Amino acid sequence: MTTDPAPIATPAVPLVPFTFEQNAAVTGYGTSTPMNPEELATADTADRLAKMLGGKVEQQPDYTGGWSTSAPTRDITFADSKVTLNAGITAYLFNTYGDAPGSQAWQQVNQLLGRNPMSTTTTTTTT
Repeated sequence: MTTDPAPIATPAVPLVPFTFEQNAAVTGYGTSTPMNPEELATADTADRLAKMLGGKVEQQPDYTGGWSTSAPTRDITFADSKVTLNAGITAYLFNTYGDAPGSQAWQQVNQLLGRNPMSTTTTTTTT
């Protein structure tokens, strides 16, 4: 009696890691304070995420009152939602949990956007 060989598992295509602005700082009034890079997605990362999630990138204006930043904060906005996602924090989620259907990253993003938590599409749910 022969047995069929076990199916060969096809490895998942690894997520190309999202990147962050490095060595960014807030400066003003003679001081400089480092910024958290995990809140500062690069322009390329923000664009990739916006396409993946069905949104668009909006760059936040620089601080006022004598303060400035060396790197902008980029957010992802959605035409069908008032929710805005910080591209850096969203990139951190996908870097940490992956982009497989049902991953913790997808569940978190979809919950915030009112979508099916297990979805990897940009369709919204109605309540």
